[in-house]
Amino acid sequence: MAGSLLPNASVSVIYPLNKQTQYKCKPGYVTAVGKTSGLITCLQYGWSEQPTCIKSCDKPAFTNARAKINRTWFKLNDVLDYECDERYENKYKATTGSIVCEYHGWSDTPTCYEKECRLPTIDAHLVPNPKLDSYKIGDVVRFSCKPGFTRVGPDSVQCYHFEWSPNIPTCKEQALFCGPPPQLNNGEFKGIKKTEYVHSEVVEYDCNPNFLMKGISKIQCVDGKWTTLPICVEDESTCGDIPELDNGYVQSSSPLYYHGYSVEFNCTETFTMVGHRSVTCRNGSWTQLPQCVATDQLKKCKRPKTIIIEGNIQQKNEFKHNESIRYRCGEQYRHSVCINGRWEPVPRCTNVQIQLCPPPPQIPNA
Repeated sequence: MAGSLLPNASVSVIYPLNKQTQYKCKPGYVTAVGKTSGLITCLQYGWSEQPTCIKSCDKPAFTNARAKINRTWFKLNDVLDYECDERYENKYKATTGSIVCEYHGWSDTPTCYEKECRLPTIDAHLVPNPKLDSYKIGDVVRFSCKPGFTRVGPDSVQCYHFEWSPNIPTCKEQALFCGPPPQLNNGEFKGIKKTEYVHSEVVEYDCNPNFLMKGISKIQCVDGKWTTLPICVEDESTCGDIPELDNGYVQSSSPLYYHGYSVEFNCTETFTMVGHRSVTCRNGSWTQLPQCVATDQLKKCKRPKTIIIEGNIQQKNEFKHNESIRYRCGEQYRHSVCINGRWEPVPRCTNVQIQLCPPPPQIPNA
């Protein structure tokens, strides 16, 4: 039986009856079931079925992206949806996209690029460091203002997948003052209240006993407005009996010790206290106890070798417990105290610049 030429396929010219033969599709075409070849049989009245080769697209190569469906081939006009890997986006600044199987191949390339941040138009007096055309995720930019201007806002921001956080600061020639800090329910202000506070000044709060603080204990004056107050939430947790202190004692008659309750210790005669006198109940546990050390056994501190001590004690080689020294580091004066043989803080001068932390990391849904 004579065969005929098929669109987009090639077959032999003559086949005997009941003979099975294979046909192959041209490159870029597949059978109806997605194969590159198929089988047909020569029957008395013609071929067992009409060979069909349809235009197709193979699964494309993805760059920093992945397909949303798991298929290896696609018919003409089929749509393939893809999504970028985390921290990447396509050329349209989107994290998802679609491509279409067309006659000459896919309509686009499923490629994603690492996300970048660009600084928006910023205050003319604001100076970014470093100043770049674009920044990668995780990069931190620090800001200062030109002389004569005050920064209002954070000193640094960080590039995240959703752009900058926190908000970029501005510069003002004269930042506004704040009035007295607000009242905290079930808490109290630490220190002496003033009628006026300058920009960037910070104040602190404590919650009353039996209340637990939620949020940051400090608020700041920012261009005439106070940042958000914490809240004090009632806490029913209590601490057990006041712990015993060797060679020390405390006078208290409270039957229950709620969160926030503090007691003060004293040492018996001939003993000296080392550490904080006050011990506080925090979430059901007492904070660290001080020590009562025999006064005649208190250790002395040796003279630090790497600093120059100020005042009339320059020639001393040993210092008693609770004795302090004053020394100079560049333009700054610092102090250190001898605590039972150890200097606190350790007296040292260093030229190493303190590495500040970037803005706090972002937490999902928080």
